[in-house]
Amino acid sequence: MTSINSNLGAMVALQNLRSVNDRMENIQEQIGTGKKINSAKDNAAVWSMATKVNSENSMLGAIGEGLAMSSATVSMARQGAESIGELLTQVKDKVVQAQSQTADRTQLKTEITELFKQITSVMESASFNGKNLLEGTAEFKTVSSISRSSDTTPATTVKTIDVTAQDLKTKLDVAKINFTDDTKTAETLGEIDTMMEATTKAASALGTAENRLETQSNFLTKLIDIKEAAVSSLVDADMTALSAEMTQTQTQQQLAVQALSIAGRAPQTLLSLFR
Repeated sequence: MTSINSNLGAMVALQNLRSVNDRMENIQEQIGTGKKINSAKDNAAVWSMATKVNSENSMLGAIGEGLAMSSATVSMARQGAESIGELLTQVKDKVVQAQSQTADRTQLKTEITELFKQITSVMESASFNGKNLLEGTAEFKTVSSISRSSDTTPATTVKTIDVTAQDLKTKLDVAKINFTDDTKTAETLGEIDTMMEATTKAASALGTAENRLETQSNFLTKLIDIKEAAVSSLVDADMTALSAEMTQTQTQQQLAVQALSIAGRAPQTLLSLFR
């Protein structure tokens, strides 16, 4: 039946055009954002998972920054301890020279005192962000990971890497350098050996801690990359496929407009019946 009150053909053509336009808008949005999942309405399950993973990656990034800061602090202290060890080697050489009764012990003591001033300077300079691991015995903690259980009542577990200050300030004392007589001079050699051993142990402990921090930091970086790749495979748009789809949809859009135009002119043909 042909009716002038309704144009079913035009209505169908209009619905088809709206559908094509909606598809084109979706394609343009994906091209603009580079993602095929831009909101929960696109795919609630994937969007929810991607949001959680992105949140976790943000947290891991913050942990990584903390690890990098702590690693720099430990590295500064470790290099300081190594430099102090080199200075103590020079001190030991002068103490060995002082073992000879013909040595100028007064001059050697003066030179050793200057070397200890350098040691003190190195020790005080080996700080980063207000923390000096060559002074005191305080322990500072760095968050290395945060995990949540998947139970109905999830619990958060925070793990840390603990680093203890080495307190070289009290172990390296120039007052222990005593050349007042042969006995004291001989004992001083043992004191220097003790100082060098303490410095070596401090540098070793700090090096081990620095390696742990760097290893964990590198692991977090790889973990973030893996998670980002997983999310990307789920939410990122295939630009090559979108290009082909957009060309196809543009053609469909042009045909839909043409079909609507033809259907819209259909009632006008009724006029010829009354001429």
